[in-house]
Amino acid sequence: MAIIQAPTRFSRLGIWLGFPSQIPSLINEGIGRYVFHLAKVLIKSHSVCCEIWCYQVNVRVVRHLFQELLEQCPGKIRICTELDTPRPAGPKRGAYDQIKNGGLTLMAVVLAAVRGGLFALKNISQSFGNRRRPRTRGPESVEIQAPARGPMAQFTSLVISHLIDFWESLNRAANVLAALANARSEADVFLIPLVTIHSGLGLRKKLIASLHDLFVLEYFNHFKEQSPARVRQIRQVQLTGRNFVKKGAFFISNSDTIRKSHVLRFLSPPQERTGFVYLPVMVPEEIETKLEPEAYLREKFGISGPFLFYPTQIRVYKNLIVLLKALKMLIDQDKTISLVLTGNMKGDNKSYYFYLENKLQNHVILIKKVTDYDLFGLYKYALATVVPTFSEGGFPFQGLEAMSMNTPAIMTDIPVVRERLLFHGLDPERSGLKLFAADDPRRLAHLIDEVMRDRGQAVRAQATVKEKLFSYTWDDVGRRYYDLLSRIETET
Repeated sequence: MAIIQAPTRFSRLGIWLGFPSQIPSLINEGIGRYVFHLAKVLIKSHSVCCEIWCYQVNVRVVRHLFQELLEQCPGKIRICTELDTPRPAGPKRGAYDQIKNGGLTLMAVVLAAVRGGLFALKNISQSFGNRRRPRTRGPESVEIQAPARGPMAQFTSLVISHLIDFWESLNRAANVLAALANARSEADVFLIPLVTIHSGLGLRKKLIASLHDLFVLEYFNHFKEQSPARVRQIRQVQLTGRNFVKKGAFFISNSDTIRKSHVLRFLSPPQERTGFVYLPVMVPEEIETKLEPEAYLREKFGISGPFLFYPTQIRVYKNLIVLLKALKMLIDQDKTISLVLTGNMKGDNKSYYFYLENKLQNHVILIKKVTDYDLFGLYKYALATVVPTFSEGGFPFQGLEAMSMNTPAIMTDIPVVRERLLFHGLDPERSGLKLFAADDPRRLAHLIDEVMRDRGQAVRAQATVKEKLFSYTWDDVGRRYYDLLSRIETET
């Protein structure tokens, strides 16, 4: 993609986080880190003002996500909701516009009040039954249920759940937030940081849609087999993406591989309306000074001896089974080794069955809620981070994050990895990274054994590739996005 420097200065960006439902995990998700770092570099390096648009239901988590920028750059960033939106600049609006905007705000207040009331009723009804007490001992936590609720309580909860679903559909149909953004936002260009945010289709603005990946479509049959109930949701993903194509959105990905294999293949936009910008490592500032001691983390998560680390949501394309097979080979050789995972093992049936059939419960530690400090502490103290995935949206973040903690990264030899290495002028065969074929657990077991015998050598071997990869920073991302935003703004 050729980026053309526009003659006029780009000054204001809308960032669309218009999820109609609560997204409490936004801070810990990759999308949250992506929009925060992007907003930060655009504000501080290019003096761009950012409007962050979200529904009131998510305003607390969004404020927490952007807290640093709200405190340091109060004139450059503003959070806008259906209950708190900026007034348009310029001459005083006419009576019709005042009535229209007032009506939108009133509708937003009514919808928010109804939603709040329904959720309050749901919480009350649920408090009378199905209280659960987790069992804390053993390889996996087990939930012990209290006696089931009575028929009336179940009926009440079901009715309230359907009312909430109705509210959500009404809110999406009304799309009050998009209507307010169209009426009041001073930004001509909006970034949709996740192409599945359906409410962004209501914007009458110039749009840049981030498409990180469409693995749910590439592995559709596997997802269908795993969870038939998700079929309608997966088809909606493709429909939403194609509707953004119809609106003339520009699609941006994290790699050329995904641009070609996912954006062009599944959504079919004009090729000139697509591009890619690599993303660098996203490590919290001064994280190493805030890490917990190794002994504390080991006690907290029940880890003893050397361990491998793979933090991810477990899906079919994550190819966890090849890592489990390699682990089993090492255990059969009387190697002392365990595996720490942060996902739900049941996210991939084949991996889960292999895990059970080979009695790996005492060698696999499953943890769920992990803070950033825990996450990077586990990276630092791990023997190695192993990324066995069939593919990712770009160079695997787990590999970058592991290297940031001077931990060996062992990864599959996949197109997005090769693409990034070649971009930095590195020969994948001689880069120093430990790479293996996605279907070769024996090779993976051999690489892990090498690290067990000399971890220091593995760290030294990847020093050059780390230096090259980390030379690409958010300043580089900011320049590329700024040029793209300037170009999009001047389009007719």
